[in-house]
Amino acid sequence: MLLAPVHPIDLDTINGFTDEHHCLPAVGGCEGVGVVEKIGCGAIDLNNGDWVVSKGFNWGTWQTMAVADAADVMRVPKDIPLLGAATLAGNACTAYRLLKDFVDLKPRDVIIQNGANGAVGQAVMQLAREWGIITVNVVRDRPKIKALSEYLQGRGATHVITDTFLKSSSMQFFMKSLPGTPKLALNCVGGKLNVEMMKYMPFESVLVTYGEVSHEPVVMPANVISNKRVGEKLR
Repeated sequence: MLLAPVHPIDLDTINGFTDEHHCLPAVGGCEGVGVVEKIGCGAIDLNNGDWVVSKGFNWGTWQTMAVADAADVMRVPKDIPLLGAATLAGNACTAYRLLKDFVDLKPRDVIIQNGANGAVGQAVMQLAREWGIITVNVVRDRPKIKALSEYLQGRGATHVITDTFLKSSSMQFFMKSLPGTPKLALNCVGGKLNVEMMKYMPFESVLVTYGEVSHEPVVMPANVISNKRVGEKLR
């Protein structure tokens, strides 16, 4: 293995927050990039020296050497940044599907997401910028929020707001400055924060929950379901 990150899923698995049950001793790590040292006779699509990433979370990447079935890995270009390659299979692919699978988004459409400074959130804003989609990115309020905001805007964020601002009366005036209401909301945090986002969602819009960083139950008020008919998707 060349590089393997510590993914939130790894920590959740270790702490027993997922349905994954591993027989001990077990190797952690669900993402990473490795270099092929030796191939078997059936690995016709791979060569020694290729960079590969895992297609799934079925073997631990936190190890120096690993044996994997050729069908479980995918070759990636060697001219991309190593850090990007190590997080490509999980974060970038998740972001792509979040933007493509649920709503037919067009240029100038608006989406809103919380946990925007996470790896998936940053991938979402980069893809959205390429496709002309306007992003409202919610992050946790903190002392150095200006530096974080400037960093995310440099990564492609259209707007960066704090969870404190999201809950304030100023939010409604900010939303009126946008070319439309959000067609899609992406919920990484879980808990009650998605309730604040749903206040500004139009009739029959879509909320997708793909994470549970707060480890709190996802709250869906009855009036949102009955009046706005916001559809919630869990991924």
